[in-house]
Amino acid sequence: MLEFKRIRFWLIVFSLQMLLAVGIPTGLMLMLPSQELSVSLELPGLVFDNLSPDKAKEAINAFYDAIAQEGEIVLESEGKRMRIPYSSFELQIDIERVLERIEKGQYGNRFFQLIGKVGADPGMAKPELYMNEARFRDVFTDAKDFFHIEPGNAELIFAQGTLSVTPQKDGRELDIDKALQYIQKQLRTNPTVEMVLSQSMTPELFIVTEPEITTKQLQSYSQLYPIATGRVPSEKAEAFRLLTQNVQNVIIKPDEIFSFREKITPVLDPLQEHLASAVYQAVLPVEAIKIIGRESSNQPIPGIEPGLEVSLENTKDLQFKNTSKTELILLFEICDSGIWNAALAGKPGLRYGAIKTEPTKIAPSTIYSQDSSLPENWEEVKEPGKEGLLVKVYRIADEQYIKLYEDVYQPVHKIIAIGTGIKKEDIVRK
Repeated sequence: MLEFKRIRFWLIVFSLQMLLAVGIPTGLMLMLPSQELSVSLELPGLVFDNLSPDKAKEAINAFYDAIAQEGEIVLESEGKRMRIPYSSFELQIDIERVLERIEKGQYGNRFFQLIGKVGADPGMAKPELYMNEARFRDVFTDAKDFFHIEPGNAELIFAQGTLSVTPQKDGRELDIDKALQYIQKQLRTNPTVEMVLSQSMTPELFIVTEPEITTKQLQSYSQLYPIATGRVPSEKAEAFRLLTQNVQNVIIKPDEIFSFREKITPVLDPLQEHLASAVYQAVLPVEAIKIIGRESSNQPIPGIEPGLEVSLENTKDLQFKNTSKTELILLFEICDSGIWNAALAGKPGLRYGAIKTEPTKIAPSTIYSQDSSLPENWEEVKEPGKEGLLVKVYRIADEQYIKLYEDVYQPVHKIIAIGTGIKKEDIVRK
């Protein structure tokens, strides 16, 4: 028992000696002042090693100030470039978190320095970015015009009695919301990399806009209805071609009423009446087209078959309604010789026929008048007169003649003067 107490006594003594040997030096080292550390930093676009804390702060401030003041976004479109500085939307880079890391990590207790525990790593901190989003949207709303591409409608081409389709051209718009998110992400990832927005480099930022009339839509217009043909003088062929652009590829929707005056502002131009007549002849064969307004001329118009012309005098108009359940499209082909072709195209299934006119001549009456300037019983034709016409218009479908209407062109009276042989002066003398 005595021996056990002796052993325990020496164990206690030995433990106290070890505690004093280790604890006192460690306590003294913990009480020693810390030693200033150098800073090594690696951030996107910024790397330095073994700088003093003050130099490190100075370098970081200069680096991010330069980005905020001199950085810019480059826009590229159709071979053109546009630059938008970060300052235009008031970009601010808050480096307080980075500086705090340096502040915490620049000093450490001497003991921890010796064993490699030196505090926070400033390289793990990233700056905060702020921008005026309202200003950003204003700036990029203006920039939308830089990228804007207007969509182009597909077109039906009517040539030599056949149809083909000119493909649509898709438009393009910049999505400002996506552009904002992309730029914020890029700035946080690496603000030093040149930021370029373009269709080829950042296609995800753009919205593709389809035209009103698509290629797929026109490819369903496979039916070409009866073709109307006429002629204008060859020297007016180009002017007539330009005039037809007002109604070329015009789509007439179900239950829509077409008005020629809405497509063209009428002027005293015979070509306009010729064009209105061509449109009329193109739609007349289709049974689903209901003619609402059309008046004939007082006399036949040269170059247009009587009974098929349209008068635009005063406030007259050509109006018709598409009573079918499918769209129809108006097409023209103009040759340099002045020959024109006009037709409706659409989906198959509509009933149509050929248009036939049946003219009947109306002989003019003869009016005789006395003329004292002529010898007695002498006859002189003062007005040769002109035959009139009665024109009946039919639509022939399935070998059936359907009378549509009839037009009357009144004859011009023939005037014959008959001499009396009596002069005015002879009458006065008597």
